[in-house]
Amino acid sequence: MGTIRSAPTPLSVGANVDTGDEFSEVLCFVSSPDRAAVYACPFREALDALGDPQKTIWINFLAPNEDHLAEVVSKLGFHELEVEDVFSPRSRAKVEEYPGHLFCVVPSLNLNPGADALDIINLNAFLGRNYLISAQRAPIGSVKRIREEMERGDPPLMRGADFVFYKLLDGVADEYLAASDRISEQLDEVEDRIFTKFDPGVSTTIFSLKHQAAWMRRRITPQRGLINTLTDRSHELISAETQVYLRDVHDHIHRVSDNLDTFHDLLQNALDVYLALSASRTNQVMKFLTVVGAIVLPLNVLTGLYGTNFAQLPGSSHPYGFWVFSAVLASAALTAILLIRSRKWL
Repeated sequence: MGTIRSAPTPLSVGANVDTGDEFSEVLCFVSSPDRAAVYACPFREALDALGDPQKTIWINFLAPNEDHLAEVVSKLGFHELEVEDVFSPRSRAKVEEYPGHLFCVVPSLNLNPGADALDIINLNAFLGRNYLISAQRAPIGSVKRIREEMERGDPPLMRGADFVFYKLLDGVADEYLAASDRISEQLDEVEDRIFTKFDPGVSTTIFSLKHQAAWMRRRITPQRGLINTLTDRSHELISAETQVYLRDVHDHIHRVSDNLDTFHDLLQNALDVYLALSASRTNQVMKFLTVVGAIVLPLNVLTGLYGTNFAQLPGSSHPYGFWVFSAVLASAALTAILLIRSRKWL
């Protein structure tokens, strides 16, 4: 983690700000008035730059420090309900218009090592005419990628705060798209396990994938409305050029949503096929056991009859009685087999 710097620093060294919290970080970038250059700067300098309409500022809070965020709120006059949403992990996806800025909550997948596979990180964004303030409780990929672009010398901030906002949303949508592709790959494996190997454990995988798909669909559906709000009409804070890019995000979100609907149907079909094949295999086993029982039944009758404790039984004293009786048993079994085959039961 870096330290607060008192002067603008080259992008190559980054712009971490030590907030006094092990997990808290503030990332600040400022575009010069003519947008000819973007530089990383300390939080105080970025805060002062918010009062200059000729500059464009992006401030990102990781695990927001209430004191730092309070200074931004005081400077820009954000509503208390917006601030409450920033610190609430349960906020739903939404976009709200306030005087002079837009406030958005966008659920992003938590792809951090050791994180629960079904966990989200809310990306909170305040978009103004010349600034973007974003905050999230844990690292997300889209922020990391934008920072890398800044440090490579291709800063999206040079195209305006609304373009950085688009890049954040695009990164979130790409992560959902990648997650849906992973489900698709696992679905192919499920089909192979059903039709090629008939793995009894595949039902657990199917239910797990159905749960993942349903969970993602609950997260992605509200985002369709959010993106629609940003693209279906003009906004004074979003340029026409950026709206074209946002429509691409809109397409990605719809694609993910459509994929998840398809996965739901395919997984249900896979489960139905698995259950049908399982029932068919069980029926084959029962059929085999029934046939064996039908063959053995006359043998049980005859052996039971000759197993009684009468002193005299037909043929019991004959020297070839055992062999004759064995031949009778074999004939009875053969007759039962021929009868079963004639009825096409075997």
